[in-house]
Amino acid sequence: MKRIIIMLVVLFSFTLAQNITINQKERSYILHLPQNYQAENSYPLVVLLHGANLTANNMITISDFNSTADKNSFIAVYPNGINKSWDYISRPDINEDTVFIKTLVAKLVKDYNIDNNRIYLAGFSNGGFMTQRILCENERLFAAFASVAAQVFRELPIFCATPKPTSLLLIHGTADNILPFDGVGQKLPSVTKSFEFWLQYLSCSTDILGSDLESVDEETRVSLFKAKDCIDNQDLYLYAVVNGGHNWPGHSGFIPFSIAGHTTKDIDASELLWEFFSKHSLNE
Repeated sequence: MKRIIIMLVVLFSFTLAQNITINQKERSYILHLPQNYQAENSYPLVVLLHGANLTANNMITISDFNSTADKNSFIAVYPNGINKSWDYISRPDINEDTVFIKTLVAKLVKDYNIDNNRIYLAGFSNGGFMTQRILCENERLFAAFASVAAQVFRELPIFCATPKPTSLLLIHGTADNILPFDGVGQKLPSVTKSFEFWLQYLSCSTDILGSDLESVDEETRVSLFKAKDCIDNQDLYLYAVVNGGHNWPGHSGFIPFSIAGHTTKDIDASELLWEFFSKHSLNE
């Protein structure tokens, strides 16, 4: 049975911390219903995963994604990782976070009027690693993915043995000093190598469309790279923020400059993610 609260018209945005028990463990998340939510209408759902040493509340703050949800009428949910982190390396049969995220989505679909064809997953930093891991395990649950400030991690090919058509948006700063754009030896591939990995995974052409976006920021500029001819007409985008740091573009948030570096004003990551997601549906 739907919750009583969603049987009514919600005339204002609604954000609530909630819990769910999975395998006898209590997991938490924050749910945001958009302004003027009405139970009889069907809404897209965006799941957003925080970075390491951050929380769901922090993710709301650094992204201001609730404002994007209100403006574009979709539901946003922010799960909390265990000990402020996501386990993106464990095998599928024992990965508690994969189970948590998929179970949470199933619960929300049951409790709220969500369009099953328009469910999306995005993550920042450590949450971006988890997002890419789930992409490889996606079983027609999420229609598109986005990863901000996280490239392919060394173990990811283990989970990507069987390519699955989907769309992916990547955003990464060239001056990221936490997860360097050029990678870290054998431990972490470069963003360029990561983009090449996804080109191959999605069977895209190596003929890339590149362009520089109009810049209003004196400290940064942004280059957009679009793959062509990906399998099933899926999309693969990379926004490279030149001189951008480890942050959520367009929102300076609370991460200190010593960690975040320059936060570009040339793009708004939250708006870009929704623009990208809104183009994709499982029934297309």
